[in-house]
Amino acid sequence: MNGYVVWRKKIIACLLVAGFVTSLVFYSSTATPKSSELNEDNIVESIVVNHNHGISDDQHSNGTRINWDIEHNSSSDQSMWENRNWLFGPTPSYEVYHENGTLITNNHYAQINESLKFSVIVPTTLFSTHSDLGEVMLYGDFQSPFSDFSASYLMGFKANHSEPWWSYSAQYNASAQQGSPTPSFIVLNVHACTHWNNASAYYIDFSVRFTSNTTLGLYSLELLIYDADGTSIGTFSFMSGWEFRGFAVGMTPTEAWRQSLSGTYTLQKSDI
Repeated sequence: MNGYVVWRKKIIACLLVAGFVTSLVFYSSTATPKSSELNEDNIVESIVVNHNHGISDDQHSNGTRINWDIEHNSSSDQSMWENRNWLFGPTPSYEVYHENGTLITNNHYAQINESLKFSVIVPTTLFSTHSDLGEVMLYGDFQSPFSDFSASYLMGFKANHSEPWWSYSAQYNASAQQGSPTPSFIVLNVHACTHWNNASAYYIDFSVRFTSNTTLGLYSLELLIYDADGTSIGTFSFMSGWEFRGFAVGMTPTEAWRQSLSGTYTLQKSDI
């Protein structure tokens, strides 16, 4: 009887110990996930808080951007020019001579391949007291009866220049197949050109020849003068103060006027 009681007590004690161990295992298995969940919640919350204080990629791509530029700028342009042309006072003069020395007048014309002398006289009184002669140019333009054809020539003398003499000429036919300029038609003989001056005037002589490439007919002829500063002193027409006289090349003046302008007309106004 006593042995049975002892054995029963041992069985009860073992059951209590087993129950205690089982409760410990269950408690530990359920408590650990709770701790893990708490830690994970803390980490997630921390990350969210950090993102709220920054600028996310979504804000860059979906947000509104406003850009502007402010520019302040100021500029000023200034230019000066001066043109002197005497209405009353000193004026230059120029004449054209045949190869034999005969003066070309209204009834004469320049012949092809003839050595012509264009003689220019420029009074020193044309210039201010602080300037002198800079450049002299002679310009001629063909009085073409056709709107698609043009021809012109230009010759000049640059004072105080290492190569003072120069010339240029060109003809252009717009109706031609290529529409390109034709060869030059004047030749300036720089070795026969001369210039000198004294207290009263500058004397410039051009030696020029019109070649077989020249378009025959009526040309304008004008004298252009510049001082040493590049200021235009004036433009002066051939044999006239203002009216057009023309310069015939390769044909008589009558033929040249008829070809270019269908003849000439004279208007005269008389005071009544």
